[in-house]
Order: sequence, then C-alpha cells, then structure tokens
Amino acid sequence: MKTSNFVLLYYFLFLSVNILAQTISNHLKEVPEGKFELNNPRILQKSDYKSYIIITYNREVIYGSGFYCYYRRDVSKIIYQNKEYSNTDFLYIKANTNVEIHFNGPVSSLQCFFDSVHCENQDHNVDFMNSVDLSNFDSSSLKDVSHMFQYCSKLKYINFQNFHTSGVTNMESMFEYCNSLESLDLSSFDVSKVKSMKRMFYVCESLILLNLSNFNTPSLSDTEQIFYDCINLELLDISNFNFSNVTSHRNMFSGVSYIKYISISTTFDLIGGTMFNSKEYLIACQKKTSFKIQELFMGVAILVKVLLNAIIIII
Repeated sequence: MKTSNFVLLYYFLFLSVNILAQTISNHLKEVPEGKFELNNPRILQKSDYKSYIIITYNREVIYGSGFYCYYRRDVSKIIYQNKEYSNTDFLYIKANTNVEIHFNGPVSSLQCFFDSVHCENQDHNVDFMNSVDLSNFDSSSLKDVSHMFQYCSKLKYINFQNFHTSGVTNMESMFEYCNSLESLDLSSFDVSKVKSMKRMFYVCESLILLNLSNFNTPSLSDTEQIFYDCINLELLDISNFNFSNVTSHRNMFSGVSYIKYISISTTFDLIGGTMFNSKEYLIACQKKTSFKIQELFMGVAILVKVLLNAIIIII
C-alpha cells in the first residue's frame, strides 16, 4: 500500500513539474526580443547598439593587464585590424594604427579612463597615445570625466564631435599634464551642471588656443589652479563663466606668464582671493567691461604712495 502511494505521489509531482515548465515556456515566447530570458542567464545585448572610442598611438604598445579598460565590465570588446578581442586579452598594437574600445551599454563615468598614473596603470601605454576619437561614443549618460586624460603627455588631438556633457558634474583634472595639446575647442560643451573644474588644464604647457567661449557655469564651485602653468596661453575668453557660487579659486592663473588678454565676467571680483600667485601675471589682463586691472593696481600703488607721503609729512 505504501509503495503504491509513493508511486502515485511521484507521478503527481512529475506531472506538476511538467505543467509548470510548459507554462513558463509559453510565457517566455511572449517576452519581447532583447528582454531578460530565464533560459539565458544574462541580458541580451542590442545588436544595433554601437558605442566605441578610437585610439591611435605613436609607437608600438602592448595591450594587457593594467590597461585603462582591462577590468571594466562595461567594455564589451576590442577591435583591432578587423579582429575582435576580449578586453582581457593581450595583444600587440602597432604604431599609427586604430584601436576600437567598444562598450556594451551607456556609460556614466569615464573617470581615469586614460589616466596612467592615478589609476595605477603599470604599462604606461597611455604615455604614447597620439589621438582619441569620441565621435562614436554614447555620452548621453555621462556624469564624471575627472582625470579622464590626465598624464596623456603625448596626446595631440581629441575629436569631441557628438560628445555630450549636459549631465556631467565633475571635470576635475580632465586634461591635467596633457603637455602636447596645442589647441582645444570645447565650445560645444554644456557645463551647466559641472561643480568642479579644479586643475582642469593644469600644466597644459603647450596649449596656445583654448575655446571656452560658450562655458556657462551656474553650478561651478571650484576653479582652483584651473589654468595653472599654461605657460603658452595668450588669449582667454571666460566671459560667460558664472563665478557667483565659486568658493575656491586659488592660483587660477598662476604661471600663465605669456597671457595678454583675459575676458572675464563682472560677476566675479578679480581682486579678491589669490587667483594670481603674484601681481606680475596681472599685467595686460582686462575685464569684459574694459576695466584695466593693470591701471587699477597702478592707481592703488599711487594712492598708497600719497598716503605714505602724507603720513611722513604729518610726523
């Protein structure tokens, strides 16, 4: 009797499991393509999703562990000379050839992406990166680009076409020590949400042309050392900068020894704080209202001299 009950229970469970499995199978057939499926323990990638960065180097480099995207889960593959590689493969990259870094979905942060020091890249391949093309990169979800190109000392060209920054809040040290960059056109950048530009162009000593003319910065709070030691920069238009919320601006223009003209908004007091590390860098600087800072300092100096003479006479 016990044996027959056991057999019946076994068949009952067997039928129940089969019915449940068939129900789940029928349900999955109704799930739209691209959705999560139980018989495939991963989210299916969209076949039409394309987001990648193109890089060239001025010498042969070895891609491997320590490379900037080696451990990133959002990197789907590397394409080099029409062949696909995993982002954890080792491969030799010849000089002046293109490498494509592909992503599997929208990226919110490129912090330290090319940074060979801050991110402890032991290969230092980034030191020989010659150009970067971001025109095919999906930047719609981007929020953080701090230290992105830091220490890219041989980088000469960046294509920012289609690069959207409307959601970015942090640009700290974005181009720090990009010693070979001679020109940067960032007029297409939307920086309305950016809070920090600290050391953004720090020691970009070859930089001659810098277009920031469309920078509107209502959220900006930190500009400390933003142009520090940009020694070849001669003209700078930051007239659209909003400094009303800036609390840190120490040494903004320190070392900008060849600057001839600075156009700056009247919403910020240039005289207050320590934007310049010495008065010598104020020579020939000018406010947007044609108010010459050099003349102001000369006037203050004359006034102080008159007061001192008056005190001496009284004594």
